[in-house]
Amino acid sequence: MEIKNIQKLNTKDKMLIVKALIDIATKIKKDNDTFIINQLIKNGNYDSNYGKFYTQTIPAKTIQEVIDTNNAKIKKLQEENNELEKQTDKTAIAKDKTIRLMSKHSQQADNIANEILKTIIDNLDSRRLEKSASKTTNRI
Repeated sequence: MEIKNIQKLNTKDKMLIVKALIDIATKIKKDNDTFIINQLIKNGNYDSNYGKFYTQTIPAKTIQEVIDTNNAKIKKLQEENNELEKQTDKTAIAKDKTIRLMSKHSQQADNIANEILKTIIDNLDSRRLEKSASKTTNRI
């Protein structure tokens, strides 16, 4: 299927293609994160008309700090369980039912997404992004 025929698809099929775009673009982004972080460490934050890149540092934790954090989580869960144990009707709803949208896109959706991304990456003219894209698919 060519990109120009996408308009004829139903909304669910279009969303599966969007999901494929997101998944492939996320792989390309993750492949470049370290490069961008190293540039920011070297040159400072990056601010342009297109947005801003900046870093956030999460401080290191000692083994004891991790143990203390985990013990606090365990204590909180034990307290929650103790409160639930006090309830006489164990069949009562404690948490509402949740319905999550799950998906798995097909190779056809990947192919269309790759065509769309190829057009975008070609227009960006970035060898780094082209290299990252080639890692996610042989088509770009």
